[in-house]
Amino acid sequence: NIFADIAASRKPFQAMENCNLHKDGRIMVLETSGVPILGPKGELLGYRGVDRDVTARKHADKLISESAQRLALLFQQTPLAVIEWDLNFRVVDWNPAAEKIFGYSKAEALGRHAAELIFPEKAQANVELIWDGLLAEQGGYRSTNENITRDGRTIFCEWYNTRQVNSDGQLIGVASLAQDVTVQKMAAERASYLAYYDDL
Repeated sequence: NIFADIAASRKPFQAMENCNLHKDGRIMVLETSGVPILGPKGELLGYRGVDRDVTARKHADKLISESAQRLALLFQQTPLAVIEWDLNFRVVDWNPAAEKIFGYSKAEALGRHAAELIFPEKAQANVELIWDGLLAEQGGYRSTNENITRDGRTIFCEWYNTRQVNSDGQLIGVASLAQDVTVQKMAAERASYLAYYDDL
């Protein structure tokens, strides 16, 4: 029993959480702090304490934790590449789908600039315009770009970009979702070609 251990130590305690049954049947979580009351011979007479109801906070913490777990699961299992960038366009986070689409492991991608990772040199100017627009909040949220994989293949990805701000409203980076649309793009180009040219 934790209370017995505290009593045996005869020491003050702080912020100990414990569950209690309210008279209406609800379970309450109390945060208890106390100091020992000692008799003239040093014997323990009891504790003087303060209880604070933290039930609502614990419930909110549980909801936040569950939400974070769901987001983490989505981050790991979505077929979309999820990439977080800092303000210098360097990788802060890189999910398994990004590994599959671009060929770089998370360890290889972290800290690297997009230019040295997944964008061909001929696309740099366009990508810089999109990035500058994002940071200046002037658009560039959705785009289709030519990308390069780790093994040198050219692919086309559709990107959805979102500015990230902290609790003070300060811009701290950009979050991107990317989807490989190479097959769809090639099929659309083939259909367009066939509409205007005879194979013969």
